Amino acid sequence: MNRQTGVQRILAAVQRRGFWGVPRIALARVMDYAFDLHYGVQTVSWTVLDALTIASENKQRGVAYQPTLARPLRRVLPYLTPMLPAERILVDFGCGKGRVLLIASEFGFHEVRGVEFSPALCALARHNCAIYGQRTASKTRYQVIEADVVNYPIGEQENVFFMFNPFDAVVIKKVLANIATSLQQHLRKILMVYHYPVHSRLIKEQGCFKKLREFTFWDGDFSVYANA
Repeated sequence: MNRQTGVQRILAAVQRRGFWGVPRIALARVMDYAFDLHYGVQTVSWTVLDALTIASENKQRGVAYQPTLARPLRRVLPYLTPMLPAERILVDFGCGKGRVLLIASEFGFHEVRGVEFSPALCALARHNCAIYGQRTASKTRYQVIEADVVNYPIGEQENVFFMFNPFDAVVIKKVLANIATSLQQHLRKILMVYHYPVHSRLIKEQGCFKKLREFTFWDGDFSVYANA
């Protein structure tokens, strides 16, 4: 998810990478449409939260659904897997229609879990996961949880957390505090991937994580963190 419109993201790409960033974005978008067509899923279209019925008081703190581009994500995830145990579990906070869950299942995750507070997006994410799992014969277990992320209980075996700028600073602080509490209760190696990290200073201030690496692409950056 991301607060920027498509035009704003193109302008930002031009500033970072010059005008060559524009055809690269266009190519990535075409590849994402091809991804949906090939697997029979529906992940590529954007959805604004105002168009959805959401009971959570944090609705105004969330942002529109926008899928993470498949091509950059497939370059980031292989960096994570050597640092994790075989039975690794990824959690996508604000999973929307489930694109990250689908891509992550290609990289040997034991389970992928999406947390989403929109009932309509949860239903679509579950539908996409079911179709994708059948088409790919994936051994990964898919789970989509309808919940506000601030109330989501962090599981003791969850060791990868993903965010695509899905909510504002107030919610991120609460999520980081929940992860920190889980670490105190069950010490383990944790990695966190923050795509389009506009609130990265909050992670630094929280103090539990250190930045391992940044991945910079024409359409946005990924910051990878690990608990110190």
